[in-house]
Amino acid sequence: SKGLLITNFSSAAYYYHMLWQTKSNHNILTSRASKQIQPSETKLIDTLYFENFEDTSSFTQFSNEIKKSGNYSRKLQGESIVLHSIPKASLVSGRYIKVTLNCFFTDNIPRFTAVWDLPYMYVQWMDQADQPMNKYESGIYPFQYCGNPNFSIYSHGVLNTWGQVSYYVRIPNGPFTKANLGIWNPKNAHFYIDDLTEELHE
Repeated sequence: SKGLLITNFSSAAYYYHMLWQTKSNHNILTSRASKQIQPSETKLIDTLYFENFEDTSSFTQFSNEIKKSGNYSRKLQGESIVLHSIPKASLVSGRYIKVTLNCFFTDNIPRFTAVWDLPYMYVQWMDQADQPMNKYESGIYPFQYCGNPNFSIYSHGVLNTWGQVSYYVRIPNGPFTKANLGIWNPKNAHFYIDDLTEELHE
């Protein structure tokens, strides 16, 4: 289904990618939510983390029928969770974290949904008191990458099809201790995730 997302998006990154473009693309869609300029070329430095959710002892809800690869995927239903934490020692200010995740939605996202009610995948930088440094937080809306090959900013995606979410987050200079990758799911949407990758790029 398609409908207008009620948002307050406006960022320099979004307008940077919009310049001279006549139609949407991956960078426009991604920068609109993340407020992060997406680099055109990068060099892979290291793979920081990979999780294919095959070890089902570490979570309670999973599927052996709906999966992107392997034997299982993780089911998210009424959860807002931290998927992984990256320690500061693995990160270098000025470089990028590239996050890739496959998602499969079985719940429709209602038309005219407020931005604060949407499933949201985020990278959050934590301070020494283990509190979020909100000015550095960045995230995107994974359902928009399912069945949206033209990367329309108005698409609510397509149900029951796998989509790959991928975006870059610049590592800040702030005094953070770690980066949390998580999913905020305030309206308890039902969906599945598989093959999470975190990479360091420059």
